[in-house]
Amino acid sequence: MRAGLAAPVDWYTRLATDPDDALRLIAARLLAGVATDEARARHSELAEAEAARLLAADRDATLVWLRRLERPAMLGWALLGATLATVPWGFVIGLADVLGRASQQAVVLAWAQALPAAAAVFALELSAAAFIGPPHYHPRRSLAGRLIATSERPARFARSRGLRTLLPSAALLAGVVALGIYAVTVAPWVWPIGTVVALAVWTVHRAVSWRLELSRLRARRAADRTGRPRGIVPAGPAPLYRTHRPPPRGGDR
Repeated sequence: MRAGLAAPVDWYTRLATDPDDALRLIAARLLAGVATDEARARHSELAEAEAARLLAADRDATLVWLRRLERPAMLGWALLGATLATVPWGFVIGLADVLGRASQQAVVLAWAQALPAAAAVFALELSAAAFIGPPHYHPRRSLAGRLIATSERPARFARSRGLRTLLPSAALLAGVVALGIYAVTVAPWVWPIGTVVALAVWTVHRAVSWRLELSRLRARRAADRTGRPRGIVPAGPAPLYRTHRPPPRGGDR
């Protein structure tokens, strides 16, 4: 009878292992149907767990394959963002040098800082891309995606006609113009240093936020593998409530 069970049942195996004990054999014969039902249920649970494990393994392998395919495109977006951030330096510093408004010492300092600052920008962006990886890096956490999204805002502000959008756009444009004039006439070295500092702070923020999101994704994947619903807290013992008695009729006396 034990050989016909779909899955081993411990208590039935203990009953049927001793052929010299007649009481155990009689109990095993009487409980054969119960053991068969329990073995079928356990076999179905094991089959579902194995199917979920194989599906999770296939999904992980597919994700690894897709990440490998998208890695060159991710690195391309990282290089594009770093290039878009560093190209304006040459224009600003060259314009400051040609106009002669800024001091020669400030211009020389800006040219001396341009190359190491550009190297720092490329290193920060490539490290962020390698740490986050596809498909979560672009466009939400990439410098190129952020620059593209930022360049679309002035166009939306220009198409709008309300004062609630025109006033912020005018203030933003005035701030950019004032920063450009200050960088050209007084301190051209502000542009590369400010870019590196801002990108370093944003890179740390990207790394921390990605760590938190990755932990949530792993918890969700573990919940999917075990088949446990996400976001549901196991129920504990029911709280005790006092029965509410209605007040006596006729009011208090």
